[in-house]
Amino acid sequence: MKKAVNWKDVVIIELLKKDNGICQLCNKVLGDQLVEIDHTRERSDGGIDAIDNLRLVHLTCHKLHHQNFKKLPSITYDTLKNATTDISKQIIVHWLKICNGNVTRAAKKLGLSRKGLQLKMIKYNLRKANGTQ
Repeated sequence: MKKAVNWKDVVIIELLKKDNGICQLCNKVLGDQLVEIDHTRERSDGGIDAIDNLRLVHLTCHKLHHQNFKKLPSITYDTLKNATTDISKQIIVHWLKICNGNVTRAAKKLGLSRKGLQLKMIKYNLRKANGTQ
């Protein structure tokens, strides 16, 4: 009789290969620390349980990520420019918090250059350390 395969172990092995053993939230080696399988696009937002939508992260990073993550508010804006400005600022603040104020890492997560993020931080009057005003 064959021993049942634990699907979680199989997924973790595949994600270790896919992500090169790097936490996808803090960009540090996973090593011997406890890990968690995280969805890139949350299931509540239509994300699925496919390898392409999963990533391996440190357990502590996962907890911080979900503790700090807030759904964007459903607010009616008077102009698209005001909505874009407010939402952009919220996303920048979120990633600065996740990256503990590290502008280079936050810029990478946002798909910006370091200088580009710095210019946006000046524009939105954000401080480096924690992304708050």
